Amino acid sequence: MNRIVIVLVAALAAICATACTSSHDSRQPTPVSADEAARFGGVTLPPGAEVLGASTDGAIDTRYELALRVTAAQLRELLAKSHFATPVTSSEYGKDLEVVGGPPLSSATDLRYAQDRVDTVDHEGVTRELFEDRRSADEIYVHLFMFTT
Repeated sequence: MNRIVIVLVAALAAICATACTSSHDSRQPTPVSADEAARFGGVTLPPGAEVLGASTDGAIDTRYELALRVTAAQLRELLAKSHFATPVTSSEYGKDLEVVGGPPLSSATDLRYAQDRVDTVDHEGVTRELFEDRRSADEIYVHLFMFTT
């Protein structure tokens, strides 16, 4: 009887270790093109925007991240053509997030944030979080986190 209990406990521990490792591994970011990330989030990239990185990961949801360096004019175009209706406002939220490219948000001195939800060509109900890290008038880092849950 004790042997059966020991075998069952060992089997459950192995299953739990495998399940925990598998869910963690599925959150490893995979590089993608900026166009793929933008399409997922219904984002229109302005001409001349510098792409700093793009990735995707997933578990129970699908998540894309896109990092850009833009000018003030390119930012206005991105917001308008991507149909961001929510105003971007000053925020401390996000300073602890890691980003796929550009300077860390923890070093931002003028951080702004907006969140909205859109239906895109491929997905209904994509949540978009936009962080605007304004270093100067024409040195603006935009970080988009877009996901389906």
